[in-house]
Order: sequence, then C-alpha cells, then structure tokens
Amino acid sequence: VFVGKKESGLNLYQCDFEKKEISSFGVIEEFGGDEPIFSEEYGKELILAGNQQLYFISIENGDTRVVDIPDGKNEIKSLYLDADILYVSRAEFHQQNEDTVLVKYDLEENKILDTYALPTSLMQFQVKDNNIVITEESVLKYSMKAGGEITKVGEYQVQVEGNQYVSSGYFISSEER
Repeated sequence: VFVGKKESGLNLYQCDFEKKEISSFGVIEEFGGDEPIFSEEYGKELILAGNQQLYFISIENGDTRVVDIPDGKNEIKSLYLDADILYVSRAEFHQQNEDTVLVKYDLEENKILDTYALPTSLMQFQVKDNNIVITEESVLKYSMKAGGEITKVGEYQVQVEGNQYVSSGYFISSEER
C-alpha cells in the first residue's frame, strides 16, 4: 500500500508486483497532517501517523478508523511497534526540546497505557524490555517504568570523522551475536 497526497486527504493505492498492477485502495478524506512518513503493520491493518491522530487502515477493504493521541504539544513524528504495544513519539526533529513525549499505546485494548516526558528529540528510537534507546548526536538509553517514570541509564558519545554524523541506531541483543 502506498499513499498519494490529495488536497487535505490521502489516496491509498496497492501495488501487485506479480500482476504488475496498481489499483486504488481507498481514500482518507481528511488526513491530519502532511504525508505520513512513519507506518507500521499490525494484524490486518496499516497504521499511519498523522499530526495528532493515528490512522488504522484495513488491509482487506481499506476501511479507516482514527484514534486521537491527545498527550503532547508537538506533532506525532514516529512510531515503533513492539508486539501489541505501539510507541508514538511527539517531538521536534533535530533539536533538543523539553516538550518531547513518548506515548505507550496498547493496540489490543485500544488505550494509552503510559506517557513519558523526555528531554530530547525522538528522531529515531527503539524499545526493548522497558528500555528505550534514542539515536541523535549521541546514543541515549532510558529505563521506562509504569506511571510515566523514566530514568536515564546511559549515554554514549559516538566519535565521528569529517562530515559524518549519527543517523540511526539499532538494538542487537548480546544473545543474538
């Protein structure tokens, strides 16, 4: 499935590589934001991030349901799926700010479980075992606990040369190496 911006909405298309066909899949008449740049697939739904909402689109028939994510001053920037939990960041990219929020959303129960305030941007992150690792100018690790409690447990300054910069980071468990 891919999207095409249409005035204030989105056209959805599906691409069949075997048949070499592209067909219309559906339309979201009012899409809150620019073109979505983050998505996740969950069950038989595609999840797109709007400015203030999540759009759940049925892969079977294109039906769409919208979920408001009320917590946070900034727009939704990125998504990270971990089993039945969707982490939603509300942040400004490429800058430190005091208004970054990470929302922990239970997809089975369709409810917000927790909200975490972070003193950093959430350009790229991963969550595992109640820890979040954030990649920015340095690599940051925070421990997350119930009730929105978050504690910084580590920071690693990546040494770069010349015109290099840190663009992303990924979890690799020591057991998987």
